[in-house]
Amino acid sequence: MVATAITLIVLNLIGMAYLVLRSFGTGYGTKKGGNAADREDLPELTRIVEDIKHQNAQLLESLKSHNQLRVAAIDKRLQAHQEAFTLWRKLVGVLWNGDVNSVVEECQRWWDENCLYLEPEARNAFSIAYFLAPSVQQDVGGMRNHGTGHTPTVEARHQEIMRAGDVLVQAVQLPGLTQAEERSMKQTKELKAGEGAENG
Repeated sequence: MVATAITLIVLNLIGMAYLVLRSFGTGYGTKKGGNAADREDLPELTRIVEDIKHQNAQLLESLKSHNQLRVAAIDKRLQAHQEAFTLWRKLVGVLWNGDVNSVVEECQRWWDENCLYLEPEARNAFSIAYFLAPSVQQDVGGMRNHGTGHTPTVEARHQEIMRAGDVLVQAVQLPGLTQAEERSMKQTKELKAGEGAENG
């Protein structure tokens, strides 16, 4: 019986050793096989990662270039609206008494070189303003000579000229003319008209 018990103990020890070695050997073999598979896939995975990095770098560079152009265009557009506004103010200043034709010529030269930088509505309002200015001045001069008041046509033209300033300001999303600025421009117009009557 002791021999049988020893045999059973030895067999149990051999069975346990077999199970331990089997689980260790299987894990080891699986890990070895996984490492070999990883080594085989590594170049392909590296290539995919590098492709993605390259695509991201190209996209980032494209966005940077596009944003730089947009910023440059914004600056130029803002400058064009400011220049158009300045010319419009000059036009309004000579509308009632002054050399409106030379200012209209200056507006036309500027228009030829810069109109595409203006927003569509601002472009339209500015061109209408300098187009109407000579006829308004001529009509007002005729009314002064004949002692008649403003006609609805002259008022409508004048309003269209004055509207151009607000449109130019709104195109760059700046606040419109304040009431004080409008009063100041009206006073300037009245003073110029008064000077014209004294000289006429």
